[in-house]
Amino acid sequence: DVGVNFNFETEAIGKYKAENTTELLNLLDEEYDFDAFYKFKNKYISVDTNNCTKQITEFIARLMKNEQVKDMGNEPIKEEQNI
Repeated sequence: DVGVNFNFETEAIGKYKAENTTELLNLLDEEYDFDAFYKFKNKYISVDTNNCTKQITEFIARLMKNEQVKDMGNEPIKEEQNI
């Protein structure tokens, strides 16, 4: 089963669910609730964002130099893998 693995509507950002374009446009006209966003982010997203631009540029530089690059799981990325 592919898709969202939590009940979106019961989460803090569930109020941003739109089932049609009219609902979406109405939501876009409202002021965004950043507190709801941060509650959701802190609950579900655990990505190290420290120096992320530096990490990305170093990763790309190593790819351009054809050096061995490791992914998030510390396994070498093989040439045939899509990046």
